[in-house]
Amino acid sequence: MVFKNTTTRYVVTVIAVGGLLTACGGGGGSGSSSAGAPTVQLSTASISFTSPTLPTAVAAQSVTITNGGNAALSITSVGISGTNATAFTQTNTCTASIPAGGTCAVSVTFSPTTSGSLSASLTLASNAATNPSVSITGNSQGLAWNSGTWNNSNWN
Repeated sequence: MVFKNTTTRYVVTVIAVGGLLTACGGGGGSGSSSAGAPTVQLSTASISFTSPTLPTAVAAQSVTITNGGNAALSITSVGISGTNATAFTQTNTCTASIPAGGTCAVSVTFSPTTSGSLSASLTLASNAATNPSVSITGNSQGLAWNSGTWNNSNWN
């Protein structure tokens, strides 16, 4: 399907392949076209952890950030916020500018200091129109007890 605007001499061709629509633009003349924009795509909307006992840290889980747009994505910050933000940490491979189609990875670790159900959000700030977040939950089971014996000689 081809749409043609004769005023600005800009042509948009829409191609449907397996249910996916792709728009391709071209043309020139006195018309103007968008310079492009970055978009943030996340590999998941949520991650969940379970810690068998305190203070055991749990293996990290990864979230991939993809620039699905057609202009560079400028990430100004990646962080964890929310009620229990201190129970989670993040490291990332994100550079200041991610090209169109480029990716970076964020690794989130759960290191609880209290038991119970804990939650936070992985957030990012960028030049994209929308900056989605990832919901993070963790469940910690409480303290692990050493089965050793204690007697008065343990107390100095």
